[in-house]
Amino acid sequence: MNTPEIKAFIRENRTLFWYTPEDKKENISLEFLVETILNYGTLNEIRRLIRIIGIQKISQIFFSAKGRKN
Repeated sequence: MNTPEIKAFIRENRTLFWYTPEDKKENISLEFLVETILNYGTLNEIRRLIRIIGIQKISQIFFSAKGRKN
């Protein structure tokens, strides 16, 4: 379950999740959120994500997805 701050961040960037049904956007996984923001977000959005969930958690998610092609 995402925190209210993460849900607000997702709502603010909902256009990046255009293919996710509106009623499911706030409950996307942190892995999906990090991947999408790193791939398609602006530098300011990446900085904000770092402030919200922390660089340690982002790096853990990033390196655990190392085998992926994205």
